[in-house]
Amino acid sequence: MFEERDRRDFKSYYHNLRHSIYKFNEFSKIAELCIKLIALADVYHEIYHKDDLVLVVLTDVNKIVRSKVKQIRENREYMSQRYTT
Repeated sequence: MFEERDRRDFKSYYHNLRHSIYKFNEFSKIAELCIKLIALADVYHEIYHKDDLVLVVLTDVNKIVRSKVKQIRENREYMSQRYTT
């Protein structure tokens, strides 16, 4: 079936996608990529019958969303203060 190397490549793709999400500031793009993370974890589980990614995907998505919401709020506050004076 699938080799160990294929599994590692799959996990690498997941982790690279997770890290790339931090580059974006648009909620729609962040949501789209988070949905892809969840889908990857599901496909990985179906193919390999392993829970590795399924167990961490919700935590990962939660961290990403919280981090990005905080960053966007801070940027809005900064811009608001800067341009109202």
